[in-house]
Amino acid sequence: MHLRFSIKVLVALGLMILLFSIVDTRQFLVAIRQADYWLVFWGFCIYSGLFLFESARLIIVFASFGVRVITALKLCLVGLFFGNFVPGSIGTDIYQVFYLQQIKSGLLAPISLSLFLRLTGLVLNVIFLILAYAMISYAQDFDISAQWPLDSWKYAGLGLIALVVLAFAALSIIRPSRIFASKLFTRIKQILLEVLEVLGSFSATHILNIMLLGSMVIFCRAFGIYILTLALGESISSAEAVFTVAVSALAMFLPITFAGLGVRELTVAAILVFFGVSPPAAAAVAILSRCYIWILSGVGGIWFVFDRYPSKS
Repeated sequence: MHLRFSIKVLVALGLMILLFSIVDTRQFLVAIRQADYWLVFWGFCIYSGLFLFESARLIIVFASFGVRVITALKLCLVGLFFGNFVPGSIGTDIYQVFYLQQIKSGLLAPISLSLFLRLTGLVLNVIFLILAYAMISYAQDFDISAQWPLDSWKYAGLGLIALVVLAFAALSIIRPSRIFASKLFTRIKQILLEVLEVLGSFSATHILNIMLLGSMVIFCRAFGIYILTLALGESISSAEAVFTVAVSALAMFLPITFAGLGVRELTVAAILVFFGVSPPAAAAVAILSRCYIWILSGVGGIWFVFDRYPSKS
Protein backbone atom coordinates (compact mmCIF):
# COMPACT_ATOMS: atom_id res chain seq x y z
CA MET A 1 0.00 0.00 0.00
CA HIS A 2 2.74 2.45 0.97
CA LEU A 3 4.73 1.54 -2.13
CA ARG A 4 1.77 2.16 -4.42
CA PHE A 5 1.14 5.49 -2.67
CA SER A 6 4.80 6.46 -3.18
CA ILE A 7 4.66 5.49 -6.86
CA LYS A 8 1.61 7.70 -7.49
CA VAL A 9 3.22 10.65 -5.69
CA LEU A 10 6.45 10.20 -7.66
CA VAL A 11 4.57 9.96 -10.96
CA ALA A 12 2.66 13.19 -10.16
CA LEU A 13 5.90 14.96 -9.21
CA GLY A 14 7.59 13.63 -12.34
CA LEU A 15 4.84 14.97 -14.58
CA MET A 16 4.89 18.41 -12.92
CA ILE A 17 8.69 18.53 -13.19
CA LEU A 18 8.37 17.52 -16.84
CA LEU A 19 5.93 20.38 -17.42
CA PHE A 20 8.13 23.02 -15.81
CA SER A 21 11.28 21.66 -17.43
CA ILE A 22 9.71 22.60 -20.77
CA VAL A 23 8.19 25.94 -19.72
CA ASP A 24 10.37 28.90 -18.83
CA THR A 25 9.50 29.47 -15.16
CA ARG A 26 10.14 33.23 -15.34
CA GLN A 27 7.86 33.63 -18.34
CA PHE A 28 5.26 31.50 -16.56
CA LEU A 29 5.31 33.84 -13.53
CA VAL A 30 5.15 36.87 -15.82
CA ALA A 31 2.08 35.37 -17.54
CA ILE A 32 0.42 34.87 -14.14
CA ARG A 33 1.21 38.44 -13.00
CA GLN A 34 -0.04 39.99 -16.25
CA ALA A 35 -3.29 38.01 -16.32
CA ASP A 36 -6.62 39.82 -16.36
CA TYR A 37 -7.84 38.85 -12.89
CA TRP A 38 -11.42 39.90 -13.60
CA LEU A 39 -11.51 37.34 -16.40
CA VAL A 40 -9.88 34.80 -14.10
CA PHE A 41 -12.66 35.46 -11.60
CA TRP A 42 -15.41 35.14 -14.23
CA GLY A 43 -13.80 31.97 -15.48
CA PHE A 44 -14.00 30.63 -11.94
CA CYS A 45 -17.69 31.58 -11.73
CA ILE A 46 -18.49 29.78 -14.97
CA TYR A 47 -16.42 26.76 -13.95
CA SER A 48 -18.25 26.66 -10.61
CA GLY A 49 -21.55 26.60 -12.48
CA LEU A 50 -20.89 23.02 -13.55
CA PHE A 51 -21.76 21.89 -10.01
CA LEU A 52 -25.30 23.20 -10.42
CA PHE A 53 -25.76 21.06 -13.52
CA GLU A 54 -24.02 18.10 -11.90
CA SER A 55 -26.27 18.47 -8.86
CA ALA A 56 -29.30 18.37 -11.14
CA ARG A 57 -27.95 15.14 -12.63
CA LEU A 58 -27.59 13.63 -9.18
CA ILE A 59 -31.14 14.59 -8.24
CA ILE A 60 -32.43 12.60 -11.21
CA VAL A 61 -30.13 9.60 -10.79
CA PHE A 62 -30.44 9.36 -6.99
CA ALA A 63 -34.18 10.12 -6.86
CA SER A 64 -34.86 6.78 -5.15
CA PHE A 65 -32.70 7.97 -2.22
CA GLY A 66 -34.66 11.20 -1.84
CA VAL A 67 -31.69 13.39 -2.84
CA ARG A 68 -32.58 17.08 -3.10
CA VAL A 69 -30.68 20.19 -4.18
CA ILE A 70 -28.56 20.80 -1.05
CA THR A 71 -27.71 17.12 -0.67
CA ALA A 72 -26.79 16.84 -4.35
CA LEU A 73 -24.53 19.89 -4.12
CA LYS A 74 -22.91 18.43 -1.02
CA LEU A 75 -22.27 15.14 -2.81
CA CYS A 76 -20.54 17.07 -5.60
CA LEU A 77 -18.33 19.35 -3.51
CA VAL A 78 -17.42 16.93 -0.73
CA GLY A 79 -16.80 14.26 -3.36
CA LEU A 80 -14.48 16.67 -5.16
CA PHE A 81 -12.60 17.17 -1.88
CA PHE A 82 -12.05 13.43 -1.44
CA GLY A 83 -11.06 13.15 -5.08
CA ASN A 84 -7.81 14.91 -4.18
CA PHE A 85 -6.70 11.85 -2.22
CA VAL A 86 -7.82 9.06 -4.54
CA PRO A 87 -6.32 7.96 -7.90
CA GLY A 88 -8.35 8.47 -11.04
CA SER A 89 -10.65 11.07 -9.43
CA ILE A 90 -12.96 8.39 -8.06
CA GLY A 91 -13.19 10.11 -4.68
CA THR A 92 -16.57 11.53 -5.70
CA ASP A 93 -17.89 8.05 -6.44
CA ILE A 94 -16.58 6.68 -3.16
CA TYR A 95 -18.17 9.48 -1.12
CA GLN A 96 -21.47 9.17 -2.99
CA VAL A 97 -21.63 5.44 -2.26
CA PHE A 98 -20.67 5.98 1.38
CA TYR A 99 -23.26 8.74 1.87
CA LEU A 100 -26.11 6.99 0.08
CA GLN A 101 -25.69 3.76 2.00
CA GLN A 102 -26.25 5.85 5.13
CA ILE A 103 -29.71 6.62 3.75
CA LYS A 104 -30.55 3.09 2.63
CA SER A 105 -28.66 -0.01 3.70
CA GLY A 106 -26.78 -1.82 0.97
CA LEU A 107 -23.93 -0.95 -1.34
CA LEU A 108 -24.94 -2.49 -4.64
CA ALA A 109 -27.56 0.12 -5.61
CA PRO A 110 -25.41 3.23 -4.93
CA ILE A 111 -22.37 1.61 -6.57
CA SER A 112 -24.44 0.82 -9.65
CA LEU A 113 -25.87 4.34 -9.86
CA SER A 114 -22.45 5.92 -9.35
CA LEU A 115 -21.00 3.67 -12.05
CA PHE A 116 -23.87 4.68 -14.34
CA LEU A 117 -22.96 8.36 -13.82
CA ARG A 118 -19.32 7.62 -14.51
CA LEU A 119 -20.15 5.74 -17.73
CA THR A 120 -22.44 8.47 -19.02
CA GLY A 121 -19.70 11.01 -18.35
CA LEU A 122 -17.22 8.87 -20.27
CA VAL A 123 -19.60 8.50 -23.22
CA LEU A 124 -20.27 12.26 -23.32
CA ASN A 125 -16.57 13.11 -23.25
CA VAL A 126 -15.91 10.72 -26.15
CA ILE A 127 -18.83 12.19 -28.14
CA PHE A 128 -17.68 15.78 -27.60
CA LEU A 129 -14.09 14.83 -28.35
CA ILE A 130 -15.17 13.46 -31.74
CA LEU A 131 -17.42 16.45 -32.48
CA ALA A 132 -14.74 18.98 -31.51
CA TYR A 133 -12.14 17.11 -33.57
CA ALA A 134 -14.46 17.22 -36.60
CA MET A 135 -15.20 20.94 -36.15
CA ILE A 136 -11.52 21.85 -35.77
CA SER A 137 -10.49 19.72 -38.74
CA TYR A 138 -13.25 21.22 -40.89
CA ALA A 139 -12.55 24.81 -39.85
CA GLN A 140 -8.79 24.63 -40.31
CA ASP A 141 -8.77 22.02 -43.07
CA PHE A 142 -6.12 19.80 -41.56
CA ASP A 143 -5.82 16.50 -39.80
CA ILE A 144 -4.93 17.09 -36.14
CA SER A 145 -3.13 13.76 -35.83
CA ALA A 146 -0.72 14.71 -38.63
CA GLN A 147 0.25 18.14 -37.30
CA TRP A 148 1.97 17.36 -33.99
CA PRO A 149 5.27 19.27 -34.07
CA LEU A 150 8.59 17.54 -33.50
CA ASP A 151 9.66 19.63 -30.55
CA SER A 152 9.91 19.33 -26.79
CA TRP A 153 6.11 19.07 -26.42
CA LYS A 154 6.07 15.91 -28.49
CA TYR A 155 8.69 14.43 -26.20
CA ALA A 156 6.58 15.55 -23.24
CA GLY A 157 3.71 13.51 -24.62
CA LEU A 158 5.99 10.53 -25.17
CA GLY A 159 7.29 10.96 -21.63
CA LEU A 160 3.73 10.95 -20.28
CA ILE A 161 2.97 7.72 -22.15
CA ALA A 162 6.18 6.15 -20.86
CA LEU A 163 5.35 7.12 -17.27
CA VAL A 164 1.86 5.66 -17.62
CA VAL A 165 3.23 2.39 -18.95
CA LEU A 166 5.87 2.19 -16.22
CA ALA A 167 3.32 2.97 -13.51
CA PHE A 168 0.95 0.28 -14.68
CA ALA A 169 3.82 -2.19 -15.01
CA ALA A 170 4.94 -1.43 -11.45
CA LEU A 171 1.42 -1.77 -10.09
CA SER A 172 0.91 -5.07 -11.91
CA ILE A 173 4.04 -6.42 -10.21
CA ILE A 174 3.08 -5.08 -6.79
CA ARG A 175 -0.47 -6.35 -6.88
CA PRO A 176 -0.51 -10.13 -7.12
CA SER A 177 -2.81 -12.14 -9.31
CA ARG A 178 -5.49 -12.23 -6.62
CA ILE A 179 -7.17 -9.24 -8.31
CA PHE A 180 -8.33 -11.71 -10.91
CA ALA A 181 -9.86 -14.01 -8.31
CA SER A 182 -13.29 -15.43 -8.93
CA LYS A 183 -14.87 -13.39 -6.11
CA LEU A 184 -13.90 -10.18 -7.86
CA PHE A 185 -15.41 -11.33 -11.15
CA THR A 186 -18.57 -12.39 -9.33
CA ARG A 187 -18.85 -8.95 -7.75
CA ILE A 188 -18.26 -7.22 -11.10
CA LYS A 189 -20.94 -9.39 -12.69
CA GLN A 190 -23.40 -8.44 -9.93
CA ILE A 191 -22.66 -4.75 -10.39
CA LEU A 192 -23.06 -4.94 -14.17
CA LEU A 193 -26.39 -6.72 -13.80
CA GLU A 194 -27.48 -4.03 -11.34
CA VAL A 195 -26.39 -1.30 -13.78
CA LEU A 196 -28.52 -2.90 -16.50
CA GLU A 197 -31.43 -2.97 -14.08
CA VAL A 198 -30.82 0.68 -13.25
CA LEU A 199 -30.83 1.59 -16.94
CA GLY A 200 -34.14 -0.18 -17.30
CA SER A 201 -35.63 1.87 -14.47
CA PHE A 202 -34.90 5.18 -16.23
CA SER A 203 -37.25 6.46 -18.90
CA ALA A 204 -35.96 7.86 -22.18
CA THR A 205 -36.77 11.35 -20.89
CA HIS A 206 -34.68 10.77 -17.75
CA ILE A 207 -31.70 9.54 -19.75
CA LEU A 208 -32.00 12.47 -22.18
CA ASN A 209 -32.07 14.94 -19.27
CA ILE A 210 -29.04 13.24 -17.68
CA MET A 211 -27.11 13.49 -20.95
CA LEU A 212 -28.11 17.12 -21.53
CA LEU A 213 -27.06 18.11 -18.02
CA GLY A 214 -23.80 16.23 -18.47
CA SER A 215 -23.25 18.19 -21.67
CA MET A 216 -23.68 21.43 -19.74
CA VAL A 217 -21.05 20.25 -17.26
CA ILE A 218 -18.59 19.81 -20.15
CA PHE A 219 -19.50 23.23 -21.58
CA CYS A 220 -18.87 24.91 -18.20
CA ARG A 221 -15.43 23.31 -18.03
CA ALA A 222 -14.70 24.28 -21.63
CA PHE A 223 -15.74 27.91 -21.25
CA GLY A 224 -13.77 28.12 -18.02
CA ILE A 225 -10.66 27.12 -20.00
CA TYR A 226 -11.67 29.45 -22.84
CA ILE A 227 -11.96 32.48 -20.55
CA LEU A 228 -8.75 31.62 -18.71
CA THR A 229 -6.94 31.60 -22.04
CA LEU A 230 -8.35 35.06 -22.82
CA ALA A 231 -7.31 36.25 -19.36
CA LEU A 232 -3.71 35.36 -20.22
CA GLY A 233 -3.77 37.31 -23.48
CA GLU A 234 -4.18 34.30 -25.76
CA SER A 235 -7.14 32.89 -27.64
CA ILE A 236 -8.56 29.57 -28.78
CA SER A 237 -11.83 28.63 -30.44
CA SER A 238 -14.74 27.17 -28.51
CA ALA A 239 -14.24 23.84 -30.31
CA GLU A 240 -10.59 23.79 -29.25
CA ALA A 241 -11.66 24.47 -25.65
CA VAL A 242 -14.10 21.56 -25.77
CA PHE A 243 -11.44 19.32 -27.31
CA THR A 244 -8.97 20.27 -24.55
CA VAL A 245 -11.48 19.56 -21.79
CA ALA A 246 -12.60 16.24 -23.29
CA VAL A 247 -9.06 14.91 -23.71
CA SER A 248 -7.97 16.04 -20.24
CA ALA A 249 -11.10 14.47 -18.69
CA LEU A 250 -10.35 11.15 -20.38
CA ALA A 251 -6.70 11.38 -19.28
CA MET A 252 -7.84 11.75 -15.66
CA PHE A 253 -9.40 8.29 -15.84
CA LEU A 254 -5.86 6.93 -15.64
CA PRO A 255 -5.41 5.88 -11.98
CA ILE A 256 -1.71 6.75 -11.81
CA THR A 257 -1.79 9.92 -9.67
CA PHE A 258 -4.08 11.42 -7.05
CA ALA A 259 -6.88 13.44 -8.71
CA GLY A 260 -4.98 13.23 -11.98
CA LEU A 261 -2.38 15.69 -10.63
CA GLY A 262 0.26 16.21 -13.29
CA VAL A 263 -1.63 14.17 -15.88
CA ARG A 264 -4.29 16.85 -16.33
CA GLU A 265 -1.83 19.77 -16.24
CA LEU A 266 0.53 18.30 -18.81
CA THR A 267 -2.37 17.25 -21.05
CA VAL A 268 -4.06 20.67 -20.96
CA ALA A 269 -0.80 22.56 -21.51
CA ALA A 270 0.34 20.32 -24.38
CA ILE A 271 -2.98 20.60 -26.22
CA LEU A 272 -3.14 24.38 -25.80
CA VAL A 273 0.42 24.73 -27.13
CA PHE A 274 -0.62 22.60 -30.07
CA PHE A 275 -3.47 25.05 -30.74
CA GLY A 276 -1.06 27.99 -30.79
CA VAL A 277 -1.04 29.17 -27.18
CA SER A 278 2.40 30.13 -25.88
CA PRO A 279 3.91 27.53 -23.49
CA PRO A 280 3.99 29.87 -20.43
CA ALA A 281 0.33 30.86 -20.95
CA ALA A 282 -0.68 27.24 -21.57
CA ALA A 283 1.00 26.14 -18.34
CA ALA A 284 -0.65 29.05 -16.51
CA VAL A 285 -4.09 27.98 -17.78
CA ALA A 286 -3.43 24.43 -16.59
CA ILE A 287 -2.29 25.55 -13.13
CA LEU A 288 -5.03 28.15 -12.64
CA SER A 289 -7.73 25.66 -13.63
CA ARG A 290 -6.27 23.27 -11.06
CA CYS A 291 -6.54 26.10 -8.52
CA TYR A 292 -10.24 26.34 -9.39
CA ILE A 293 -10.58 22.69 -8.42
CA TRP A 294 -8.63 23.15 -5.19
CA ILE A 295 -10.72 26.17 -4.13
CA LEU A 296 -14.00 24.34 -4.73
CA SER A 297 -12.71 21.17 -3.09
CA GLY A 298 -11.71 23.31 -0.10
CA VAL A 299 -15.35 24.37 0.18
CA GLY A 300 -16.28 20.69 0.08
CA GLY A 301 -13.75 19.90 2.78
CA ILE A 302 -15.18 22.57 5.10
CA TRP A 303 -18.69 21.29 4.38
CA PHE A 304 -17.57 17.74 5.26
CA VAL A 305 -16.12 18.85 8.61
CA PHE A 306 -19.47 20.32 9.68
CA ASP A 307 -21.59 17.67 7.96
CA ARG A 308 -24.15 15.50 9.70
CA TYR A 309 -24.83 12.12 8.19
CA PRO A 310 -28.40 11.00 7.54
CA SER A 311 -29.84 8.12 9.48
CA LYS A 312 -30.43 4.82 7.73
CA SER A 313 -33.91 3.91 6.65
